Amino acid sequence: MAGKKAGKERGFLEVEKWSQGVKARLPVLKVTGASSGPLAVITAGQHGRELNGIAAIEKVFNELDPKKLKGTVVFLPVMNPISVLSRRQDYPAEESRYRKVYLDRMGGPTLAYNMDRCWIDKPSADTYSFAITQTVMKRWFKKADLIIDLHGWSDTSISLVWGYRENTELVRAFGLPWLKIRDRKEEPFGMVLNLARKTGKPKILVCELTPQCVLNPVSVEYARRGITNSLKFTGMLEGSIELPPVQYEMYQESKTAGMVSEGEGLIIEEARVGEFVKKGQITTRVVSLETFKTVWSYRAPFDGLVFSNGRTTWGEDLKESSIAYPGYSVGRIIQVENIIKNK
Repeated sequence: MAGKKAGKERGFLEVEKWSQGVKARLPVLKVTGASSGPLAVITAGQHGRELNGIAAIEKVFNELDPKKLKGTVVFLPVMNPISVLSRRQDYPAEESRYRKVYLDRMGGPTLAYNMDRCWIDKPSADTYSFAITQTVMKRWFKKADLIIDLHGWSDTSISLVWGYRENTELVRAFGLPWLKIRDRKEEPFGMVLNLARKTGKPKILVCELTPQCVLNPVSVEYARRGITNSLKFTGMLEGSIELPPVQYEMYQESKTAGMVSEGEGLIIEEARVGEFVKKGQITTRVVSLETFKTVWSYRAPFDGLVFSNGRTTWGEDLKESSIAYPGYSVGRIIQVENIIKNK
C-alpha cells in the first residue's frame, strides 16, 4: 500500500511476530488525496463486541472522494480480528473484566489481553494484543497527525467522545451530543489517549458508541458524521461541520453520583439515558415483584445528565438485567459543565 497517487486502496497489515499461537493480519483501507496534507488514522474493533465503529468506517471509506481530500486517511476497521469474529472482547481471555476470581483488572498479566491497555513503547508481556499494537504504532501511529479511536459500550449509557483540553474545539466538532474534556494526566495503563499525554501530539479523539454486539444505525451515523466532521475541522475536507442542536460538555473532574439500589425488584427508568435532569427529579425506581409497589426510588442529587440508567452491569456470564437487588449499581448521574446550543 505504498502508492502516493490519489485513490483508494484495500490491503492488509501483517503483524510482525507470532504471539499466543497467532500472527494477525489486519485489513487496511487507505484513501490518498489529490493534494498533500495531514495523515489521519481511524481505528475500530479493538474489542470484539464493539461493532458500530467498523460499520461507520465502511461508510466513510465508500463516501470519501480522493479528488476532494487533502492528505491521507488510513482506516484500520478491525484491529482485533480474532475477538471480533469470536464475539469476545479480548483474546485469548476476557474473564478478568468481570470475574473477581481472576487477577485484578487494573493490573497483572491478563491486562495485556485488553488491546486498549497495550499502547506503550515497551510491551509488558508477549501477547497477541501487544504484537498488534507494536506493529500499528510503528507503521502508522508514529506518523499520524490525527487519530480517532472508535469503541463501544453498553446501551445502558450514553455514547461519548473525549479528548485532551487543548483539543476542545476538535472534540466539540466531532459532533456528538455528549462529550468529555480531559486533562493531560496519566490515563489508565496503555490507553491510546496516553500516546499524546506528554507532548499533546498527535491529536487524539476516543469515542464510545452504544450498544455492543449489534449495530445501532444512530451510533453508526454518529461515528460517520464524527469522522467526516473531524476531517473538515483539520482542513482535509471542505464543507460545513454538522452539529446537533444541543451538546452537553463534561470535564474529567466533573462530579458524578452513582445510583445504588436499596430494594429488590424491577428497575423502572423515569429518565432516559442522555436526558438532562434537575436536582430532586426522580430518575429511577425499583418496583417489588410481589406487591408492585415502589420499594426504592432515586432522586438526582444535582442538576446533571443521566449517564446510565436502568440495568445492571454486563459480562459473558453476568448479563445485563433490569432486576435489581440491594447494593446493585443501576445508573449514574454526571454534572454538566457547559450546555452548548448550536444554530
